[in-house]
Formats: sequence, C-alpha cells, structure tokens
Amino acid sequence: MPNIPQKQRSNVLACYTLWLATGSTLVCRAIKADTMKRYLKAVDDLASARSLVSPQYFGLNGEKNKDTEDILRECKRWEQMPNRREPITNEMMVYLVKTAEMDPNQDSLLNAVTDFLVMGEYGGFRKSEWLQDTKEARKGKYARNVDDTSKAFILSDFAFRKNKRALNCDEDTALSPDDADQVFVTWRFQKNGNNGETLPYSRNNTTPQRCFVRRAVKVRARAQRLHVRSDSPIAVFKDDNGKVQFISNKHVERILQLAATKVHNITSPKELARWTCHSIRVGACVRLQLLNKPEHFIQTRLRWTSKAWQTYLRNLPELADAHNSVIDALAEELAAN
Repeated sequence: MPNIPQKQRSNVLACYTLWLATGSTLVCRAIKADTMKRYLKAVDDLASARSLVSPQYFGLNGEKNKDTEDILRECKRWEQMPNRREPITNEMMVYLVKTAEMDPNQDSLLNAVTDFLVMGEYGGFRKSEWLQDTKEARKGKYARNVDDTSKAFILSDFAFRKNKRALNCDEDTALSPDDADQVFVTWRFQKNGNNGETLPYSRNNTTPQRCFVRRAVKVRARAQRLHVRSDSPIAVFKDDNGKVQFISNKHVERILQLAATKVHNITSPKELARWTCHSIRVGACVRLQLLNKPEHFIQTRLRWTSKAWQTYLRNLPELADAHNSVIDALAEELAAN
C-alpha cells in the first residue's frame, strides 16, 4: 500500500486490530493482547522490508494511532478481569436455535433452554431469575425470595397483549404464538433492588426464530403441559424418563460449552469454563454496545442502576462503526487514482 496516505494506512491497521480483537483469527477465537502485538509486529516488519513507515503510526511525527492503542489497552483490561465470562456469540445462538428446531420433543431440555436463551438475548437474564441449583421439580425445592415466593419466573410474571389489549392469561388459558404481539415481563425481586420492574417486549417478525414473544408463549405452553403450579418456576423440561425437572445452571453450562466446542472448535476445559449462565447477561450487553446503542438504552433495557455493565465490555463501538467508513474511504481513494 505504498501509494496510500499514511493516515489511511494507519486506520486500516486499526480495523485489522479490531478484527483480531473480535476473534477473527485462523482458530476463530479471541487472542490475547500480547499475541495481537506480535501480529502487528509482523506488519511492521513487512513495512520495513519495503522501506515504508509502520502503519502503526498515524502520521510522520512518531505519533501512534490512538484507535489501535485503545483496542490493545481494552483487550488487556478484559484479560485481567477476574473470573470473566465469555458472551454467547451470535454463531452459538444460530447453532442452538437450528439444533433445537430439529428436536421434535418440545419439552426437551434443549428446546426449553433455547427458549430462555433467546429471551435472555433481550432481557439479559440473571441466573436466579430463571434457573435453579437443583433439578428436582418438587415443592419446596426451588430458590425463594424473602416473602417465600419463587425467585425464578412464574406464570404470572408474563402478561401478554394483542393490539394493545390485555389477553386472558389465566393459568388454564391456552395461547398460540400468533395470539400475542407483546409481552410485559415483571421482575418481582431484583438484585439491584428495583423490585416490581416491568419491561415490554414486542413481536419480532423479521427474525421470528429469535423472537422474545414467541419464545415466551412457548415457555408458558410448556409449563401448562407439564402441569407446573402457578407459584412454581416455569423453567422446566421433561427428561428421557418422562420426569419433569427444573432447568439448572449445570444444564445450561453444559449446553453452552457444547455449542462453543461445535461452533468455535474450543476444547480446552479452562477456556470452556468461561461460558456459564452469566454469559447470557454478558452477551446481551456486548451485543447492544456493538450496535452502538446509547448508554441509557443499555442500562434501561438490561435493568442496571449504574454503569457497572461497562466492566463486561471491550469499549469499541465507535471503532466498529468506523470500520466500514474507513474501508469505504480507502476504496474511494483507490478508485480516484
């Protein structure tokens, strides 16, 4: 790229660094900041061999590109976070949704978990909001709030609407996926203390496989089929022996880690251990930020009362948005020459 201005060469390298940071490597997974620096060193060596200024420098005055430095710094910070969890990737979600679609048993563990994972993409569910530490679906065996009610979602926490009119959601009333176009979810108790918070979710007709409303209807129908009590958690499934069980955190971890292996070819137990139930909340947060949603939107939709959500992120939304504009500008420059 000898005929391209130094600033554009530097911006292209920043895009390449971002590409590496998001896991676009030969092994299709994230690499450490020190490894990324070795990639950039190879670029320096190539430039030097051609008597060119390193594209790590933004100009000719020895000033390094701030975007590249910010990416490396954020990746280093992310690595140093204790017990960090990997977000569920879009590729993992696609794999799980497609695999569940091939399972004819609508009450299987995979189908039940996938329904909640899709809703978790929107709601950033915390573990206690839907899961149990035990799988036994027996009275008194689920986690409870201070008022002795279920910590996890129950049937009455989901209120459905059609054309802005409330639908009959009595526990014996059947609903089909086409009956509702909105669902209002209530968190009776929350970790942040904002108890009784209610958020609406609308039907997604563009990507119906990843629609919160459709999945919520499926969860409700499953709870009815399996005769879940009105005051009991609705995250349940039927095992191979026909026994109704709660979905536990171990169930979810096993499914997520299997998906990470199938999709990203990750086999190291240490790396796989980074996908846990908390990956749902991390993934929801990362996706909104990468789509350049404003801070207040992320805090409101994912139910944070502070900016603590930023600890989950590599703060790169501006760079991600700039990626296309830089490449477009480069293409225009080449076309003009």
